[in-house]
Amino acid sequence: MKEMVFICFTPYQLLVSMYYAYKIKGIKRTLIFKDFANYNIDSSFYEKHFDKIFIIPYYEKKNIFAKQFYKSYYGGYLFRFSPLYKYLKDINNSVVMYFSDQEVSSNKMIRILNSGNNNTIILTEEGISIYAYHKSNSSLKTKIGNLLCGLKTCNVIGDSKLYNIIFAKNKEKVHPRFDKDFIIQQSNLFFDKEFIKNIDICVDNVQNNLKKKLMILGEPISEASLDVKKYTNTLEEIMNFFNDDYDIYIKPHPRENDEVYKSFDNCTLLYDLKWVPVELIVSKFNFEIVISISSSSAVNIAMINNKIQILLIYKLYGLNINENLIRLFGQYDNIYTLERLDDFNHIIVNNIRHNDVCTFDDLKFVEDKINIID
Repeated sequence: MKEMVFICFTPYQLLVSMYYAYKIKGIKRTLIFKDFANYNIDSSFYEKHFDKIFIIPYYEKKNIFAKQFYKSYYGGYLFRFSPLYKYLKDINNSVVMYFSDQEVSSNKMIRILNSGNNNTIILTEEGISIYAYHKSNSSLKTKIGNLLCGLKTCNVIGDSKLYNIIFAKNKEKVHPRFDKDFIIQQSNLFFDKEFIKNIDICVDNVQNNLKKKLMILGEPISEASLDVKKYTNTLEEIMNFFNDDYDIYIKPHPRENDEVYKSFDNCTLLYDLKWVPVELIVSKFNFEIVISISSSSAVNIAMINNKIQILLIYKLYGLNINENLIRLFGQYDNIYTLERLDDFNHIIVNNIRHNDVCTFDDLKFVEDKINIID
């Protein structure tokens, strides 16, 4: 069946898929979605953009035997017995968009869709993964489990070479492991005011008053190997510094425990928006400052509006981050890395206007491909 298939596993990937489904007309649009954050996203957020939807259940917290069964059923030896396999194997002469071949289910689906069915496979930027070399370090237990279940992955995103085309917002900054001849300029969906306006999210707890707005992006503390007390104490000091002049908001990370923020009383916790990509939030509301340990979303935010000051605080915790990521952060004038808390007194206000233009090279490519299909 000729269509456009979107394979996504995070709310951000879902948002990007919604954008292309919203823009591309005249072809059936199929969504395959699994939310690794295990957040119960209201289907009304996305269902109007797609003609057919497959939802893969969240199984990461099940016992080891159930988990391995589900992994095999949605990406391993048992996949051929699933309704999703029966659907995908007949798709041909279609356009497929995916974001990662490190995820085992995505890897399996792309292999099926790439196996002689004349589909155009598009690897789409979702963050910094195509600009850096982030090697996956699976545990020995995970590797053995994957082998027993027939699951395949790869060390870095794109390593399986299953794509025909790459969509990237920064073509010249894509990591050298990718062939530049297959890279197409990606639209920045956050510059598309019509699309952003079309998205409804709960905004009752974001105030509209004269005070400026500051957002702190939460981190999954266990994954970042952070001491909870040091983490919360530093955030408390930051909030005390800005509290007089700013309304302060904390957006918890989708995978973290919200309880860590319960003791804070001088900020607004965006529990209801924790699954919403921060890029969408800053596109809908005027935030002057965004503070993060080292989130890759800093790059997207910097591109959306370089009047926003993005303050990275990983050095305050004594953390080291990937050198490629450091270089990428350094290419944006409104991303600042703080060495100490005193650096807040020396923030430079960036008054450069952002280029409020949405490029359409990628949309034209897909539309041309669809015209060929038809």
